[in-house]
Amino acid sequence: MDPRVVVFLCIFIAIVKTTKVDMSSEWKPERGWEITCSWKLFNNDSLQSVRLFENDRQFMIFRPEVDKNPRIEQYRRLEDEMLVECQESVPRGLVGTCVLTMEFYQPPTNDFRFSCEASGERPMFRMERKSLVVKALVPPTDAVIEVGSRNADTGRVTLNCTSSGLPAPQLEWRIGEQKVPADFSNRSWNFTSKLYHVWSVVSYSSSEHVAMCIPETSKDGETKRGAAALYSSAESVVKD
Repeated sequence: MDPRVVVFLCIFIAIVKTTKVDMSSEWKPERGWEITCSWKLFNNDSLQSVRLFENDRQFMIFRPEVDKNPRIEQYRRLEDEMLVECQESVPRGLVGTCVLTMEFYQPPTNDFRFSCEASGERPMFRMERKSLVVKALVPPTDAVIEVGSRNADTGRVTLNCTSSGLPAPQLEWRIGEQKVPADFSNRSWNFTSKLYHVWSVVSYSSSEHVAMCIPETSKDGETKRGAAALYSSAESVVKD
């Protein structure tokens, strides 16, 4: 093969691979999920479009040459509200981001998939597409124990443990080394935090052993734990 052809092919491959798209997600307390798509094109290119997809369905196209920069769109649905802001960071859209913030009106149960596709201009239309699956799973907050009542004569104490997460965390009680059932437990969806708030009550003789409350959230075989809370007759503490 002609060495000039080899050199050309190597340069062409290097050029194509410089189009880069990255995606990330982060849980924002009292807001919801923030999903970010960032792109970077080759220096001699310019942005033709960025296409956004939810569960493989396109819902938005960003074209700097025809859209406002930044472009801000709001999508309201029965179960959630999505705010999208796309903008180029440098001229010709060589670098830019689209940030999606999802705020839920009711507890999400299904995972969702977002995709982002950035394409350069003609004649090459160099393009890359990345996808990200966001799980409907938020690790539980650290457990907090409060004393409901204490009998000084018998040493019997009633404890209330709380935590928040998604799905609703399970609160496991241990007295000493033994796992014990709760006397009462419940949960409620908190519209402000966008999480389930759970609480659990147990009564025992505090002079016998230390009580521990462990919050745990599970979904599709994946388990997340928050820090346990400990209670002794002297004080209530949080264990790392």
